Amino acid sequence: MQQAQTANNVHELPESPTMSDIEALTKNYADARQRVVDRVTTMNEEIEAIKRKHMRWLKSDVSAAKEQESILVNAISRAKELFDKPKTQIFHGIKVGIRKLVGRLTWLMTNKHPSLFRSIFLSSMKLWLKLPASLSIKR
Repeated sequence: MQQAQTANNVHELPESPTMSDIEALTKNYADARQRVVDRVTTMNEEIEAIKRKHMRWLKSDVSAAKEQESILVNAISRAKELFDKPKTQIFHGIKVGIRKLVGRLTWLMTNKHPSLFRSIFLSSMKLWLKLPASLSIKR
């Protein structure tokens, strides 16, 4: 019993442990697990405190970056002739310029648009859209 109470590793186990020894070893294990839980809880609380501390500045920085992006996009759209050849440039690690949309058609969808789209394009869709054999068009 004395040996089991002080047992902290496998090498200190008695030759044939008793139920009291198993109980004492289980308590050691439960205490060790609780220390892990306590440390993780403390760590998570500290991480959340750091996030709260820096979130105010981070939100401000994100807002400023979005504003600068908007200014840059506006400047590029006003000076498209600068991007004839080459169409893009890399400045300060950021690729800027004019790029065509790659295989996408986008528009604002309202309630009328889906039915209007189907009525106009469904009849000729097979001509300009290659569909896999497994995909069917719902009418």
